[in-house]
Amino acid sequence: MAKFNGIQKKGIGLNKIQQAVILCAGKGSRMGEEYINIQKCTIKVYGEPLIRQSVNGLIQTGIKEIILLTGHKAEQVEACFSELPYRKHLKFVFCGDPYKIPLNTISTLANAKDYICGPFLCLHGDILVNNDAIAGLIP
Repeated sequence: MAKFNGIQKKGIGLNKIQQAVILCAGKGSRMGEEYINIQKCTIKVYGEPLIRQSVNGLIQTGIKEIILLTGHKAEQVEACFSELPYRKHLKFVFCGDPYKIPLNTISTLANAKDYICGPFLCLHGDILVNNDAIAGLIP
């Protein structure tokens, strides 16, 4: 059994995870006026957009497919990957809300139901995640 921070993982199918969903649809209304025209997951931390850092971490841990759930400022999220070779190795699905209605986490995830097949990781695009934490979930 694999260990993460001293905790043994039991046979719950974590080794079968090959997909990840990243929620990157929020408006960031609590971010303030300075970020009103920026999709919050595209804000740069340590010189790189948060969303790209999450995708890099997932790639390094062996995730084969990443679904990006977009909404507000979706074009900014897509632009983070347009110049990079990610699309050659991964499948990105930009499935924003066609009605442009603000959704909560569960209803945003429902937009991806046709693309998710089996166990998956779900991350928030505006949160910096430690790669070791992701790796600890995927043996």
